[in-house]
Amino acid sequence: MGLSTAAEKFKKALIWLGIGLAALALIWILWLLLSFVWKLVFPPPSPDPNTLFGQISKPFDYNFDPKNIIFELDTPGGKLPAETNILPVFVIPLPESKFKSLDEGKKIATGGGLDSEPTKLSEFEWRFGSKRQPNKSLKVNIVTKNFAYTYDWTTDNLSLNGVFKTSDSIMIAKAKSYLGNFLSLKTDLKSGTGRVNYFKIVGKDVNPVSSYSEANAVRVELFRDNISYKTKEYPVFEANHSLSLINLLIAPINLLEVNFTYWNVDFSKIATYGVKTTDQAYNDLRRGKALVADPLIKFENITITKTSLGYFNPATSVVRYLQPVFNFEGEGLVNGEKKDFQAYILAITDDYIK
Repeated sequence: MGLSTAAEKFKKALIWLGIGLAALALIWILWLLLSFVWKLVFPPPSPDPNTLFGQISKPFDYNFDPKNIIFELDTPGGKLPAETNILPVFVIPLPESKFKSLDEGKKIATGGGLDSEPTKLSEFEWRFGSKRQPNKSLKVNIVTKNFAYTYDWTTDNLSLNGVFKTSDSIMIAKAKSYLGNFLSLKTDLKSGTGRVNYFKIVGKDVNPVSSYSEANAVRVELFRDNISYKTKEYPVFEANHSLSLINLLIAPINLLEVNFTYWNVDFSKIATYGVKTTDQAYNDLRRGKALVADPLIKFENITITKTSLGYFNPATSVVRYLQPVFNFEGEGLVNGEKKDFQAYILAITDDYIK
């Protein structure tokens, strides 16, 4: 066999090898495509929720009376969006008193610039002051580490001086810095968002205004970061929709107030639970099984324009689980005048709620 004949056969073998590999690649691509389409048409069943915590208590009491209210939907297609059918629930550990709890409270006070010896108000609450600035006052729960800081601006004419030359993002960063001074900038607050509102303070009156140019104080609310689960992000809703549990009142040159209520969540202690459909949650709303922003407002009709699914951030230590809720928003008529409407509805299926 000559060299030319051997070379020709080698070329043909390479060609057939290439054709074979291309065919295998095509078959593999077709297999992946068919598998993808099959899963879309016949999705695999979701795993059953493990409900490891058994029945759990409601994170809030219902306060909504839907009697004589006409409900309407103003959503795309007049329908409610589909949501996931399983979500995790996390443990909120009960705060425990420790031997060095008072020392930890002192560290919070010292970080905030309060250096006087504390006064005991109750078993767990202590008040701290400042020798150099008697206008400052801090009340700390030494077990929960929640606290309230105030600066009495009514006795300090200079505390409200200055003008704001800033932006919302800068003020949010400043609020987080102040919180860090109090040793209370938690990880999910550091990465979380914020909201800014503007105020004009005259004496003891704190009145909302529309811009920095009119304001001599701003209130910055800080929110916990979203909770991630299976590639989706779920917001953490505040118990009071209009005011975060963590908020600071800041003047151009001075910190006026800090209200800090925060419950640690143990994300390593997790159980999964079945979640209602959005339609079931809407039916609960119409039956009054909801927490509304203002139960005293008597609506004639309510139009729901937005729904979302997230987690309820409890205001008290009585609640032992961080659990999902639906958030319904819209507007309604009260004596012919339009008013905003907002409500939370439990997301966990009723058979696992006490």
